[in-house]
Amino acid sequence: MIWNRLAQPVRSHARHGLYGALRPSHRAVVYTSKRFNSNPQNTGQYTPDPTDQDDPDDGKGKGQGRGGDSDPNFKSTILKMLETAATTAASIAILGAAGYSYHQYYKYLILDKMDNAFNPGDPALEVAGVVSGKHKYRHEEHWVVRNEQPKIDDIVAGRRSGHYYLMIGEKGTGKTSMLLEAMRKINGNSCAMFEAHADLEIFRIRLGKALDYEFHEE
Repeated sequence: MIWNRLAQPVRSHARHGLYGALRPSHRAVVYTSKRFNSNPQNTGQYTPDPTDQDDPDDGKGKGQGRGGDSDPNFKSTILKMLETAATTAASIAILGAAGYSYHQYYKYLILDKMDNAFNPGDPALEVAGVVSGKHKYRHEEHWVVRNEQPKIDDIVAGRRSGHYYLMIGEKGTGKTSMLLEAMRKINGNSCAMFEAHADLEIFRIRLGKALDYEFHEE
């Protein structure tokens, strides 16, 4: 039956003289199905490429990623904000504590040095050579005592307080000598002495040395 169906068109064309035109159409097309696999030597079994397989979690991950990018997690954002705030607060607290400690230590050091300047023993006595016990005299008084010496002694010893005293007089009348003698009697305790000067820069330097204070100018 199949042969009759195939031969019937050929017969009809042959009757019309078109047999030669049908010869080129008798071509056999052979189609061979080939299976693709990862191993070209093994043609009998199809082995899919693992990289070509779709991960079932890809769809979920993509969906979650898009949702996470557009709408971040509120809880994680709050935690990050709190962590940043805590770090900043801790840094500021550490800097503040360090600065406060430095200023307190600096004040303590300066006050301790200035307090040391008023301890017994003064450089002015050593320079003048009237340190107690350095020189031996036959008499208790090695010079002519002026009438103002007891008052100077009371002022320097602190027995007269609450007032300012100004000693004036010509050069060589014994003003500095009376002050040094009063300081010698108390060994320079709670006393600091320096010579004033008309130049403010020299006055500042002498005052700093007398008080054991260092000026740090910018």
